[in-house]
Formats: sequence, C-alpha cells, structure tokens
Amino acid sequence: MRITVSDISTRESQQTVQIQAIRSWDTIPYLSMLDGLYQDDIFHEQVSNLPEEYIKLDEIAKDEEKNRLNIYDFFFEPTHEIIYEDIKSTLDFYYSNSATFRRLVNYKVERSIND
Repeated sequence: MRITVSDISTRESQQTVQIQAIRSWDTIPYLSMLDGLYQDDIFHEQVSNLPEEYIKLDEIAKDEEKNRLNIYDFFFEPTHEIIYEDIKSTLDFYYSNSATFRRLVNYKVERSIND
C-alpha cells in the first residue's frame, strides 16, 4: 500500500506546546524550561551560573524601544544611497526580529563605546 502525505497525521507533543508558549526573546525562562525538561546536570550547572553580563545583554535585547540604534551608521562607511537603503533596511529588519542579532550588535556597540 502506498502512503501519501494526506495519510499521515501529526500530533504536537506536550514538549512542543510548552516551548511555543515561551517567546524567543525570553532567554532565561526558555533555558529554565529546557533545564527542567531534560534534567541534564551539566546543562543545569551552566544555566544556573550565567554571567551577569549575559543577563544584562539579554535585558538590553528585549528593550527594543530604548535600545534602537542606526546600525548602519555605527558599523559602515557612507556609500551610495541605493546601497545604503538596501543594507540599512536589511540590518533594521534583523535587529527588529532577532533577539540574538540584537544581543550581538548591542554587545559590540557597548564594547566599542567602553574601549
């Protein structure tokens, strides 16, 4: 008998439902949920001893209104207007939609200002 995609049904596991309830930018609750879910001693030790700087950067990444910046002007030299708009819109998109990208940018900006 041939099996087709329409014959296959999927059911979300309880784990998937729990993971979806936690937003991607809620790093600490997400790590805590994973810690409780997998009960791995090494992972538990790492999650329990997060550096203060990591937690601070995570908070900065969540506060988009306060920490909005012109990434293009900070990291790039002036270029032709068309190139500028393309790069700027791409960077702004990723900064707005990716907590990880915001963390990296904010980390670099903070390091550059403090050095």
